[in-house]
Amino acid sequence: MDIERRIGEIYQRCRTREEIDRDFEQLQLDFADDISSAMTATRTKLIEHFDAQVHDRLRVRLDHSRGAVDRHQELLYRVMRFALDGSARFDDDERRMTVETVPDGVPVEVPRSYSAIRPGPDEPLHQLRPNDPLAEWGLAEALRAPASGRRIVFDYSAWPITAAELEPLVGQSGVLRVVKLAITGREPEEHLLFAGETEGGIALTDEQVHRLMDVPATDGPRDGSELGEGVAERLRGLEENLLKVFAERKAEWLGSEFEKLDRWAQDERERLRAGVAELEREINEVAKATRLAGTEPERLPLRRKKLGLERQLETARRDFDAAADEILERQETMLNQIEASLESDHTTETLFTTSWSVR
Repeated sequence: MDIERRIGEIYQRCRTREEIDRDFEQLQLDFADDISSAMTATRTKLIEHFDAQVHDRLRVRLDHSRGAVDRHQELLYRVMRFALDGSARFDDDERRMTVETVPDGVPVEVPRSYSAIRPGPDEPLHQLRPNDPLAEWGLAEALRAPASGRRIVFDYSAWPITAAELEPLVGQSGVLRVVKLAITGREPEEHLLFAGETEGGIALTDEQVHRLMDVPATDGPRDGSELGEGVAERLRGLEENLLKVFAERKAEWLGSEFEKLDRWAQDERERLRAGVAELEREINEVAKATRLAGTEPERLPLRRKKLGLERQLETARRDFDAAADEILERQETMLNQIEASLESDHTTETLFTTSWSVR
């Protein structure tokens, strides 16, 4: 009601655009705290009632002007929240953290504040990046944490987001394995493969496994659940699909490179042929002029010019043949280089196998 009253006063009092702009700016400043509180409350209600898939699409954030946190930044923030537990203060709504103590050997002065969202120019914040010394330490620390032989308890009931795909898993338990697939070659790639099943042997879908990774969790002693053959088979299938996609992408790249090579060779041959064709044209013109000349003394210099052009033509043809051979050799060399760059291998590494439950 106060805002409505103030707007009414502006309507009654202001007569120019400048006056309206000035008063509305002041109005926004006066009610900034109220607006911020309303935004936070609205955001909380949205997150509580939207399904997780809708939430993914909407990327609800308090400050759209700075952009939503992308997937990689979000994951890095979560890793740092785990690694710096007890050493930093976290604001999960704003995706910010203030580090108060750092491990020995990490060259970072504290206190130091980070934001997973790109900070504004006037904000005393550092953007959280993987190559920051503290982030490098946090990633290494997370990789050292033991995972196998543990039990992950996903606390879905405490998660403020609804995920339809996880509803059937509440009260269920099972086994989960994560494998890293590393592909070497022209551009090395790494992929994480997730597969799991319930104690009853029902395989988890890709959506269920990846959504579980978003749910807050605690760990505890493993209960001895064994990995079923279905999980291993599922991982083999994921590996085969990724390798197939990689091979198809390699084949497309190979076809593109071959086309570039053919176009280059064609351009080179056309350039050489153009030189030969120009000499042939000049010779034909001189021969025509010779025929049209009235007397033999007039024809003599034309005959001499034609002879000189014919010598140039023979030299150009020999150069063309030599250059054509060189083009073929270069094509062969470039093909060998392309084929060599396409050679690849792959390895798999089981990162952890763990039992899980959802409450």
